[in-house]
Amino acid sequence: MPRLFVIGAAGTSQRRLLSETLRGLQAEGFSPSGRPEEADWQELFSSLRTGGLFAAKRLFVVENALRLGPFPEELLPYVEGEGSESALVLVFDGDYRKNLGKELLGKAVVVKAPAVPPWGARRVAWVRKAARDEGVDLDGAAAALLAEWIDDAEEIRAQLPKLALAARGGPVDVGLVEALCLDEGGKSLLRLLDGLCRGREVDVLAALRILQEEPSILPVVTALHNRLRLALYQALLPPGEARRILAALKARDYATRVAGEAARRYGPEALKKAVAGLIALNAAEKLGRGRGWNGLTLLLLELLGAGR
Repeated sequence: MPRLFVIGAAGTSQRRLLSETLRGLQAEGFSPSGRPEEADWQELFSSLRTGGLFAAKRLFVVENALRLGPFPEELLPYVEGEGSESALVLVFDGDYRKNLGKELLGKAVVVKAPAVPPWGARRVAWVRKAARDEGVDLDGAAAALLAEWIDDAEEIRAQLPKLALAARGGPVDVGLVEALCLDEGGKSLLRLLDGLCRGREVDVLAALRILQEEPSILPVVTALHNRLRLALYQALLPPGEARRILAALKARDYATRVAGEAARRYGPEALKKAVAGLIALNAAEKLGRGRGWNGLTLLLLELLGAGR
């Protein structure tokens, strides 16, 4: 009778967890015997107990396990643990608990993707641990950039092998992450945001030249507002109050840290004027009365001048 494995995930996480589970079972001597997508519960259990005396350990995978429906209680005594000569891997996109029940799940091996912190230092720590698991020496700033710029955890994992290859055993810094993990638009927007916060006119103007190829300024205006708003809170408020507000906004560590440089560089008055200008620019563009890229460029140049 089978040992039961339950995978509850979707998308790229599901594929990774399935692949890891199958590798582990094959290392234990299990041999894949098929993916019986049309069989029901009774047929699956019947097939898994019909192996010959000297047959290899048998393994079935059902990738759309939700279609099996509720698990029959009469089959519960036949579910085994370690030492079983057969295994059944059930893959669910959605909630598997209503189909399997608490008692069955207590006997099964449930494979789930670990929860990834959505923001803050814990998310950066998760990125660094994932990198270490792949043999990548990712420094703190590079990990913070990955955590900030890529939302999907599996996409972050997918970036790590090429970083390891490019680093050749050495440390991975922000420059390497920018070069290998961001597309041209992403690189230019990041260069604009960081260059503005650090008072680097050359970076700001170079990024604007590339971003101006886009038909609308609104995504760039939104990104600038989000970054400068973090700077404004840090410039206006005592550190403790600023931290509480940034935590409520779920601001990422990388953005918060670089925005802190802008707070010290420009001060509250220049930042208030810039944030208000971005809001006005956004409204004017939506009403068809904006000055487009020229208006945005002038606003940024004025802020850069205030920081000198």
